[in-house]
Parts: sequence; structure tokens; C-alpha cells
Amino acid sequence: MTCGSMVADAQLFTQSMIRLHVEGVRLLDSFYKSFHTTYNEVARPQLQLVEEVHGSLSWEYSDYIGSATLTAIVFVNSIAMTSMNFVLERKEGLFERSYSAGASVFDFLVAYSIHASVILLAQVILLIIIIFGFLGIERAGNLFLYTLLIWLTSMTGSAIGLLLSSQVMDEISAQNSAQMIGGTAAFVSGNIWPIYGQPIVVRTIGMVLPVTQPTTAASAIGSKGLGLADEPVYVGFITALAWLLLAYTLSIALFRTE
Repeated sequence: MTCGSMVADAQLFTQSMIRLHVEGVRLLDSFYKSFHTTYNEVARPQLQLVEEVHGSLSWEYSDYIGSATLTAIVFVNSIAMTSMNFVLERKEGLFERSYSAGASVFDFLVAYSIHASVILLAQVILLIIIIFGFLGIERAGNLFLYTLLIWLTSMTGSAIGLLLSSQVMDEISAQNSAQMIGGTAAFVSGNIWPIYGQPIVVRTIGMVLPVTQPTTAASAIGSKGLGLADEPVYVGFITALAWLLLAYTLSIALFRTE
């Protein structure tokens, strides 16, 4: 290639090439190709589209957000389900009858947690079958690890619902509080708006909320095929487990003070 009196050899030509690692979503595919065409017409650089860093160019937008949406759904639903159940059981006097029979707060919460874990596991499995089986959402990672993470996230939501029910006395307040807490956490988790596109204050708060890291981990497993040894995945598991233990500990302490 000749430019005036300068001659560029093949090595310089190769090194000057711009390689764009694209986000693998069909919705963005047309943008990348249009950008490639326009940029070459205006500046005539060497722009090369190489392998995808996330997903596949055959993916639809629904494939891209499927994992994050599933995580948010089970988290919000488990908060609402648990808080409503406990408020109703308290109004019907189930707590008092259990205590008079010799059961402790710890016994009661453990029994409910085992019951809720079975229901939530069935719910998660059903949702995964619907999303990946019937709706045709693409998945790249390990299905068992993916199911375990979503179930653990739902159990975290259930524990937060327990904590909420220790302070709320009627169904309307429980429902409104569950929607406020769960909806806010899901909104800033990166499910609706990218985490790093949020203001720094909102992003900082969102990163420590119980559903943000699990959402990132679910997307990493479902879309990128990452495993438990990868940082986004194990951080998601640790975050969900930490919030689960914290919420249960606070719930036991608050119920004992009643």
C-alpha cells in the first residue's frame, strides 16, 4: 500500500487493522455490519469483525436477557409468596399454636424453609422447562449449575420475605413492601438497564443488593457458558448464600423478640 512516498509493508498493514469483538446478539448484528460499511466508506481503515465475546450472532434479544429476567422473576415472586404466607399464618394464630405445642422459632422457620425450598425448586424447574423448552431461549452453560443458582436466588428471596413478614402485620402492607423491595432490587440489578450504564451511586448500591450478582452469574452461565471456577459465577453463588444466611439470622432474632 502506497501513501505519497511512504510504503506500508504487510506487517504494518496487519497491525493497523481494527478488530472488533462483537456482542453476539442478532439485534446488534445489523448495527455492527452497518457500522463496518459506513466506517470503511468514510475513513477506509481495516475493520474486521471477529469472534463473539458473548453468545452468538444467531441469538435474538430474548436469548440475551432470558437468564436475567428469570432470576428477577423468581426473586420477586419468592419474596411476595413468603411474606404473604407468614402474615396470613400469623393472623390465623398458627404461631401461637406452634409455640404452645413446644416448637421454637428456629423449629418453625426451618420447617417452613424446607417446605418452601421444595415448592420453589418445582417452580424453578417448571420455569426453566418453559423458557428453554417451549419458548426456545438459547442456553450455553451447564443446566444443573444454572438451576442451582436460580433456586438459591429464589431461596434468598424467601428468606428476605421472612424478614419482611416479621415487621409487617397485614396482607396489603406485605404485598406493597415485597413489590417495592423486590422490584427495586431487580431494576438496578442490570436486568432492565446495564449495570455499568447506571450512575455511580446507583451502581454502587446495586452491586451489594441480593439479586445483582446472581443475575450476572446466571447470564454468565446461560449466555457465555462459564462454570463455577469463573469469577462472575462463584461471586453470584457467594452473594446469594451470604444474603440467605443474613436474612435467616435476622428473621430468627426478630421473631424471638415478639
